[in-house]
Amino acid sequence: MRTIPGRPFIRAPRPVSLTDLLTPDANSFGVLRLALAVIVLVSHSLWFVTGQRDADPLVALTGFTSGEHAVQAFFLLSGLLVARSIEKSGSIVDFTVARALRIFQGLIVCVLLTAFVLGPLMTRLSVPAYFAHPDLPIYIAKTAALVTASARLPDVFEGLPLAGLVNGSLWTLKFEILCYLALGGFAAVGLMVGKCRIAMSALLLAIIALSSLVLPAGTTRYSTAQNLAYFAIPFSLGVLACLARDRIRVAGIVPVVLAAPAYLAIGSPLQHVTTGLCLGTLLLWLATFRYGPLRAFANRTDLSFGVYIYAGPIQQSLIQCVPGVTAVGMTAVALAPVLGAAWLSWTLVERPAMGWRQDLVRRIAAAQVVTVPNRTA
Repeated sequence: MRTIPGRPFIRAPRPVSLTDLLTPDANSFGVLRLALAVIVLVSHSLWFVTGQRDADPLVALTGFTSGEHAVQAFFLLSGLLVARSIEKSGSIVDFTVARALRIFQGLIVCVLLTAFVLGPLMTRLSVPAYFAHPDLPIYIAKTAALVTASARLPDVFEGLPLAGLVNGSLWTLKFEILCYLALGGFAAVGLMVGKCRIAMSALLLAIIALSSLVLPAGTTRYSTAQNLAYFAIPFSLGVLACLARDRIRVAGIVPVVLAAPAYLAIGSPLQHVTTGLCLGTLLLWLATFRYGPLRAFANRTDLSFGVYIYAGPIQQSLIQCVPGVTAVGMTAVALAPVLGAAWLSWTLVERPAMGWRQDLVRRIAAAQVVTVPNRTA
């Protein structure tokens, strides 16, 4: 493919270094995050309508749904971008505040809107009985604190194929936060700088190896520890890519070459590592494309988190309001309200919350602030 003058939607991506790709406005990571969130929505449409996880055609091929692969890709990008963010942060406090503001403000508003607006509309109880029910405060407390994503609202979504499930997507967020905390701890003791980066790389490789060993073959139900191991693998691969960014060349041939070993490793302890490498190199290559005005929009308006946290309740509401809706029909109908909710979340909640960052860091700086050690790029 060649570049079309004046219309840079797609360009012929030559091999570039990951360092160059991480330059602001030189990549399309924002577009990819939005696309991954939409893939989760599409995959969940199949799940919500049928109540069967294996309704997603990728389960038969890889053992995992397209939505689960999209979440793996999210963790890969998070490891890469958050590691780069922590290198540029002035302190661990600055990093922690930034991560907390990015997640919890949007999450809490979503939980409250679901409980106090959507719940009363969807419940089979009377409104007074709904608000008097003890499950309402339990749902708010457990879901906002990320204790569980399976708490129920009073008689909401009962009788659906996935009865009582309000917002199952939120279950991954606690594991993302645990990954952030671990990375922050490693940075606090200086493992992200200078020659210590070698020790950090070795530690990440050990985490990946141990995580692969504790995961059972196939797709049986994982314990909490196994879920943490499952997510630690792609996140660690992303962090490793950040540490080795000067040595990594991004080219489309790499994921093609890695696709065969990833497929052959399905069902083995190497499955998650090989899948992560294939997905990661594919994401980096896709990030070299421009996607026209969509890149500029996604760089200034990050809808991915909003799509992820609002899609589930909206999709379940559609199933309840439109009995017999197909997965294709639900996806088509759900996209507009989900994107609208995501835009409102970004505009009214997430972006303003991130503006509090510097003020909060200054306030906390009155206490002893743990500064990230001086670093060399």
